[in-house]
Amino acid sequence: MKNRRELRGRRPHLLRLLGYAWPLRWRVVTIVFLSAAVAVLSVTRLGSIGPLILAFFAEQPPTEIVHLGDGGMFASLGEKINTSARPVLEWGRDNKVQFTALLMGFLAALTFIRGTAVFFQRFLSGMLSARVGISIANELYDHTLHLSVGSYTRRGTADPITRFTVDIDSLRLGVVTLFGKTIQEPVTFVACVVVLVGISPKLTLAVFIILPLLVVVATLIGKQVRRAARNFLAVRSRLTNQLQETFRGIRIVKAFVTEAAEVRRFRALNDQRYRQRRRMVAGVAAVSPLLELLGIVAAGVVIVLAAQAQVGGQLHPTAFMTFVASLALAMASVRKLSNVYNRMQIMLAAADRVFELRDQVPTIQERPGASELPALRQALRFEDVHFSYGGEEEVLCGVDLEARYGERIALVGVSGVGKTTLVNLIPRFYDPVTGRVTIDGVDVRQATLKSLRGQIGLVSQEVLLFNDTVRANIAYGEAEAGDEEIEEAARKAHADDFIRELPQGYDTVIGEDAATLSGGQRQRIALARAILKDPAIFILDEATSQLDSESEHHIRQALDEFMRDRTTFIVAHRLSTVEHADKIVVMAEGRVADVGTHTELLARSPLYRNLHQLQFGG
Repeated sequence: MKNRRELRGRRPHLLRLLGYAWPLRWRVVTIVFLSAAVAVLSVTRLGSIGPLILAFFAEQPPTEIVHLGDGGMFASLGEKINTSARPVLEWGRDNKVQFTALLMGFLAALTFIRGTAVFFQRFLSGMLSARVGISIANELYDHTLHLSVGSYTRRGTADPITRFTVDIDSLRLGVVTLFGKTIQEPVTFVACVVVLVGISPKLTLAVFIILPLLVVVATLIGKQVRRAARNFLAVRSRLTNQLQETFRGIRIVKAFVTEAAEVRRFRALNDQRYRQRRRMVAGVAAVSPLLELLGIVAAGVVIVLAAQAQVGGQLHPTAFMTFVASLALAMASVRKLSNVYNRMQIMLAAADRVFELRDQVPTIQERPGASELPALRQALRFEDVHFSYGGEEEVLCGVDLEARYGERIALVGVSGVGKTTLVNLIPRFYDPVTGRVTIDGVDVRQATLKSLRGQIGLVSQEVLLFNDTVRANIAYGEAEAGDEEIEEAARKAHADDFIRELPQGYDTVIGEDAATLSGGQRQRIALARAILKDPAIFILDEATSQLDSESEHHIRQALDEFMRDRTTFIVAHRLSTVEHADKIVVMAEGRVADVGTHTELLARSPLYRNLHQLQFGG
C-alpha cells in the first residue's frame, strides 16, 4: 500500500518539473530530437563494425554492407542498402586498403556528427536545467516570504536555506538527466532491439526472458536510494542549522567553554550524514555490477545461440557481428538506465522537500474581498482575545483592551505573560484563536495586509540590519526617501553623530549581522528606520533594552516628540521607560490584571507595585 502511495506522489512531482520546462518547450523538443539522434547514430556506428572487421580480416571485402536476415522483417531494407552500395563493394574487391579506409572515414564522419549532437544536447540540457532551477528558486522564495511568521518559528531558518541550495541543486542535476539520458538511453535500447529483432526474432526473445529480472533489481535498489537520499538531505539540513547556530553564537560558545560539546554534537550529526550517504552510495554502486552480471549471463546465452546459428549457416557473418554489437549496446543502455533511475530517485527525494515547502499554506492570508484599511484615527481594540501557539496552552486568555488614537500604551509584567504576543497580533503576525483585533471598528482580518502593515512601525529587541549601507538600512521599505529625510530620521533616533564618524558615513557597508556596530548603535539605526516610515501605529518591543542610560534618555526625548499623534505600544521590562505612558497595562498569566497610570497603579496594583519594588527597591 505504501509503495502505491509513493508512486502516486512521484508522478505529480515529475509533472510539476515538466511544467517549469514548458515555457522552454522548443528547447525541450530540440533536446529530445538530439537525444534520439545520438541514440540512432550510436546504433548506426556500432552496426558498421561488422562490415569493417570483415573488410579488414577477410581475403576479399564483403559483398554486402548489411545483412538483416533472410526473409526477416528488414530483409528487403538490407537488400536495398546493399544494392545502392554495390558499385562501392565491387570497387572494394580490387582496393581492399582503400575500401577499409573508406569504412573508417564513414565511421569517423558518424562519430563527428554524433559528437556534435552530444555537445548541443548536453549544452542545451545544462542551460534548461539551470533555467528550471532558477524558476523554482524564484517561485519558492516568493512563496516562502509570504509564509506566516509561525512557519519560521517552527521550522527555523537553516532548513529552508538547505532546500534553496542543496535540494534545488539536486533538482537541477536531476533535470539534466531527465531531459538527457532518460530520452537517449531508452531510444538507444529500442533502436538496438529493432535491429536485433530484424536480424533474429528468436534470439532476441531469449534476451527478454531475463529483462524483467533486471527491472526488478533496479526498482528495489532505487527505492532504497530514494529513501536514503531523503534522510541524507534531512540530516544535512540539521547540520546546516547547527553550523548557523554555532557561528552566530560563537561568543556564547567561548564564554561557556563549550567548544568540546559543540564538536561532539557536530561529529554526531556528521556521522549520521555519513551513514545515510553510505546507504545511498551503496545502492547506486550496487546497481551497475549486479545488472552487468545479469546482462553478461543473458548476453552470453544469446551469443552462444547466435554463434551456433552462424556456424550452421543460418546467420550471415555481418549479421552476426551486427547482432553482437547491438546486443552489447542494448545491455549497456540497460545498465545506464539503472543509473539514471537512481539519479531520478535522488532528484525526487529533493523534489519531496522542495515541493513540501512550496505547498505549505500560509496560516495568515488575506480574505477574499479584503479592503484597504485607512490609517488609525479613533481606537485600536482587543476584544476577548484568546491565543495559543499550535493548540498548546493559552498564552492570552480573554484580553480586552482599548488604545485610543494618540495614546501611549505600555505593557508590563514578568517574562512570559504574553506582552510581545499581544502586540504581534496587531500586524497579523498571528491571528487570535478567538476574539478579534479591530482598528476603528474594522477587524484587521478584513483588511489587506499591505494597508494594515503599511501603517505600523516596529522596533524589537532583536535588531536585524542587512549587509548593506547605513543609508539603505534606514530607508528599507521606503525606497523613494531622500537623503535629507533619511538623515532627519537618524537625528531623531540620535544616530546621526556616530553614523557620520563611520569610514564612509551613511554610505558605510555595515557588514554581516552589523558586527562592527554596538548593540545600542544597531538599535538606533532600527529606530531611525521605523521613524522614517512615519507610521500611525508605533510598536516598541524592548526597543531601548541595549542602550546605556544617557542614550536612552536622549532617545526618549526624541520619541516623546515623534510619538505625538501616534498610537504607540511600548513593551518594556524597565519601568523607568514607561512611567510617563498614558496608560500602563499590567499583564499576568495571559490576562490584563490592571490598567492605569503609573501613580494609580502604584497605589492600587500589588503586581505593579511589586515590579516597581524589585527594580527600584523600597
